[in-house]
Amino acid sequence: MRVALRPGASDLTGVVRLALREASIEYREDEHADAFAALITVAEPLEESSYHALDDRTVARIVDAGILSIVGSVQRVFPKLRAGSRIIHITPCCAPNRPGSIGAALVEAAIIALTRSTAAEFAEFRISVNAIMPRATWSADSAISSTLIYLLQAPTSVTGLSLTVPCNCNAPNR
Repeated sequence: MRVALRPGASDLTGVVRLALREASIEYREDEHADAFAALITVAEPLEESSYHALDDRTVARIVDAGILSIVGSVQRVFPKLRAGSRIIHITPCCAPNRPGSIGAALVEAAIIALTRSTAAEFAEFRISVNAIMPRATWSADSAISSTLIYLLQAPTSVTGLSLTVPCNCNAPNR
């Protein structure tokens, strides 16, 4: 299986790389190869922002880093995917309902909606689309790894899911 990885600047990218290596799955951080069996996108980590501090510039930065970059990756790789391929989005690790996590909450909600609508649209091509949403806990990152490998190997009928998994976060919101 050949996987295209659109890395983010977060620790989650390292977790994804390690999971793929441990499962002996070939991956490239280059969307320009000929064909892929899967695309994995890792959303960029966002700076903390409160609802009251949101302005147009901050919202535009959140949308660009967290959503538009993922949409662009899917659009570039889609012609290289074939029936049975997978797209897996990984949202920023966040602590929901915590002050200062509005940016991560916006991106996560958008990625959930994007996952569901893309899954419905790509179903005719037998391409599954799912999301992994890490949650700030002190548990091991193995939950992200095992969920990622499961989604890469699951039947394409497993699509449109947004799965919440624990992640090892040193900070409440990273």
